[in-house]
Amino acid sequence: MARSIDRHRRLLAAVDKFSCNRSANRWAARWVAFRLGLAVSRLLERAARRRLIELEAVDGCDANQKVLYLVAATLARKTELLPADVAEVEASVEAFRPDIAAFLRKHHT
Repeated sequence: MARSIDRHRRLLAAVDKFSCNRSANRWAARWVAFRLGLAVSRLLERAARRRLIELEAVDGCDANQKVLYLVAATLARKTELLPADVAEVEASVEAFRPDIAAFLRKHHT
C-alpha cells in the first residue's frame, strides 16, 4: 500500500510541476515539452489512482493508510473521489473498517 501511495504522490507532484511551469510563448519548444509532460503525468496519475483505489488492503494498517491518504488528497483538491470510487474503496477495506464509506461520502461534496 505504501508503494502505491508514494507512486501516486510523486505523480501528483509531477502534474503540479508541469502545470506551474508553462512558458508564455506558446510555440516555444519548452512550452511543447511542458504540455507533453503535463499530459503524460496526468495519464500516469489517473492510472496510479485507479490502482490505489482497486488495491485490496492486507491488514488494518493498510486500510487506514489507504483511506487517510485518499481523504487527504481529496480534501487538498488533488484528486476527486466519485461515488463509484468510494464504493470500490469501501469494498477493498470492508473487512477492516466498515464505517469508512460513510466517512468518505461525508467529505465528497
